[in-house]
Amino acid sequence: MDVLSLVLFLLAVAIGSYFQALTGFALGIFILGGAIALQVSTVSSTATAINIMAMFNVAVALRGSWRSVNGPMLLRTLSGVVPGIFVGLWLLNRLSERNSVLLQVFLGLLIVAGGIMLFVRPEPRSSRSHSISFAAAGLVGGVLGGLFAVPGPPVVYHYYRQPLAIEGLRTTLLAIFGTVAACRFLLVSVQGQVTSDALRMGLLSVPVVSLATWLYVRYPPAISDLAARRSAFVLLVVTGVFIAAMAVLPASS
Repeated sequence: MDVLSLVLFLLAVAIGSYFQALTGFALGIFILGGAIALQVSTVSSTATAINIMAMFNVAVALRGSWRSVNGPMLLRTLSGVVPGIFVGLWLLNRLSERNSVLLQVFLGLLIVAGGIMLFVRPEPRSSRSHSISFAAAGLVGGVLGGLFAVPGPPVVYHYYRQPLAIEGLRTTLLAIFGTVAACRFLLVSVQGQVTSDALRMGLLSVPVVSLATWLYVRYPPAISDLAARRSAFVLLVVTGVFIAAMAVLPASS
């Protein structure tokens, strides 16, 4: 990695870390997109490096904010995410490459449509969803995580529809994705699939992740709940476009 590529990659890390602290998600999209655009590493190594960065991001972002995490919602969501990942991995081995690409494009467009609808009408539901729906959203997110390593959109969509303060949504999402990152990193480590490249990228980015996250915690932006929700919905649209592009671009190259 040359100096310019390194600087641009670390810039993507800083932006992703800040927006993840703000919304509770988005770290992986910025970093994976930056790594692919700059061709600094493989997708698998970058995904493992993101797990390392996410653990530090969550540790710094939730320092002193653990009490705002909604424990019951967290546990219900994780109860769906964990088995969903195994289902997604099983589907990944069963689907043909062509079907997998079509499914990924459809998923990306669906997320874009959902993000646009939420941006136009960002007001949350009048009452909280049934408890089972959190496990269901987690299950769908886990399946997508197993298939495409992007578990966030269904969970984010579901959470941001709830009539809860942004702080509670943000911290609970951080706790969910931090737990997922730690579990995935542990699983990959046990399988002996953590490469030196992934460790180097992850550890090199830790100071940038910590600083960008600390800046958010120390100097949070003065924005309303409505503006924060709209920011999250814009990031959902970016996520959907990215997922669809990830499927189409390799096929056309």
